[in-house]
Amino acid sequence: MENINKNKAPTQRRPLLLTQFSHPKLVASGHDLLLEPPQIFQESSFKFLQKLYPSYSLEDLLSEDAIEVNLDEDDFCDKYDHHNEYIAVNDFSLEHLPSPIKHIAVYIWLRNVAPFVVRLKRNGNATGRICILDQEKNKSKICDDVHCQFLEKLGRNHNVYGGLGIITNKHVIKSDCDAAMTRVDFFYNDENSPPIYTELGNSLQLSDTRFDYSVFSCYVHDKLLLEMVKVLDSKRDYAWLRIPPRIRTLTQQYAIIISHPHGKAKKISIGMVKETEVKGKNELANISASALRVIYNLCEKQGSEGLKRFLAYYNLQKQELPFRITWYTTATCKGSSGAPVYMGNIVTENGQEKNLAHTHRGVDKNKHLNVCFT
Repeated sequence: MENINKNKAPTQRRPLLLTQFSHPKLVASGHDLLLEPPQIFQESSFKFLQKLYPSYSLEDLLSEDAIEVNLDEDDFCDKYDHHNEYIAVNDFSLEHLPSPIKHIAVYIWLRNVAPFVVRLKRNGNATGRICILDQEKNKSKICDDVHCQFLEKLGRNHNVYGGLGIITNKHVIKSDCDAAMTRVDFFYNDENSPPIYTELGNSLQLSDTRFDYSVFSCYVHDKLLLEMVKVLDSKRDYAWLRIPPRIRTLTQQYAIIISHPHGKAKKISIGMVKETEVKGKNELANISASALRVIYNLCEKQGSEGLKRFLAYYNLQKQELPFRITWYTTATCKGSSGAPVYMGNIVTENGQEKNLAHTHRGVDKNKHLNVCFT
């Protein structure tokens, strides 16, 4: 990785390009993104967010994990009419953005978000996104895959390295066994080229049936991939902050999904947020939720130790808190379960504003709209 001198004058800084830290096939944009010295922000609040949602009936929701089919074959997909709404990630341009958010900074941000999306394959296809797992950093183990693709190159008893997690749906990954049998394809952007990296999942780290949410660890053979993710993480967050505040607010009207529909190469689809509904048992629950958020924000300012104290406090709470369901028109198909949904969801982590993705759940068969918990 390139060293960045914090004392160097701003006019002397060198643009930090995606291509400087990645495989040549990861070239995503012709626009140079000038990056401040990287600050690696951590997914420190997802444990709290994952626990915040109470029981909700999933009977009216249809999941979208499925077998692989050709996007051009309408015989296999009841959403064939929406296939023309998908944009191949390598073809995505500024012109694809809706007019209210058609800004070069939004385009660059999405280019920096897309590499985090991965294809998941086990019995069928689904989508996930990469996060950084603090508890797995600097860990390694002996690769236990008897069919490992690197056996000939690395020999037996070679190491794999931890630090990455994959976020997806609980109905996609339900157990350690599911995680260990799931193939994770990184940077699968082109139908004519294989994924740049393919690894197996390791173990389930977090899951919640009510929120339909899972995080599983993924150990990798190449440490370069870990370094790439760290750099991309800082680039993504920095790119979001370069979007003018007025346009950042406007992104809340749209649901932008990056997924692998039908297990095909990565696609971007853009739709409108149609409806959001808050569900709570009573007014007391709403007041308690507001108070908890204030406490959480105070604890978060104290870093990881503060968050640990908050989680210990939160675990003592017995009542269920209100939560939201959001419906949107964005195109999805079988294989889109677990995909990130970007709706301008602004959170603060370590004092830094971030756009936190939600996780696409499936289709509400009553409203005929896609849905996620927010």
